[in-house]
Amino acid sequence: MEGNAHRVAFTYADHLAAEGTAVPEPPHVFTDPDDPRLPVAVREILEFPYDEGRLFAVELAARGGEAAIVDAFARPPASSEQVLDVDAYLADEQPIDVPAPSVPAGGVEQQRGALGSFLVGLLLEPAIGPDRAREIATAWAGDGYTVYDLDEQRCIAATLAFDTPEAATAMAAALDRAAAGPDIGTIDLARCAERP
Repeated sequence: MEGNAHRVAFTYADHLAAEGTAVPEPPHVFTDPDDPRLPVAVREILEFPYDEGRLFAVELAARGGEAAIVDAFARPPASSEQVLDVDAYLADEQPIDVPAPSVPAGGVEQQRGALGSFLVGLLLEPAIGPDRAREIATAWAGDGYTVYDLDEQRCIAATLAFDTPEAATAMAAALDRAAAGPDIGTIDLARCAERP
């Protein structure tokens, strides 16, 4: 919804500017987008529905007009991958079910869920840049993660699945990890840090 609202606002601003009307700079989601107190990853996550959602709505409207936008309200994207890749949305490409990793003996589960294509790309971006990260992230097929506490540490373990072995290999290389197990289309990873 936020993405389409931004699409409409930006289109209106462009229309006013084309007529010669002075248009103020569009507002940021946050009052100071360069505020160093807000980690870049947090800002990206909070801005995703507005920025990426707007690009999704623009592309969808370009392909199917306002009727496609109305249809998207009735059948919203099922994953962040569908927001990032309109073709995946139009093909109704659903994420595959990837079981979240088990908590090791002695660990206490805190949370379990899925990261999604967007967060996978955000994870990769510092290592390989935004364009390559997005390319790999759009090959995301599904994932499952578990957050747990173990021996005074907070840990996350995840299993990531990709559409192609090449994408899984690229992800593994970007993480400087080797793909584990016989299924080259998945990657298992775990990381722990001292609990705050």
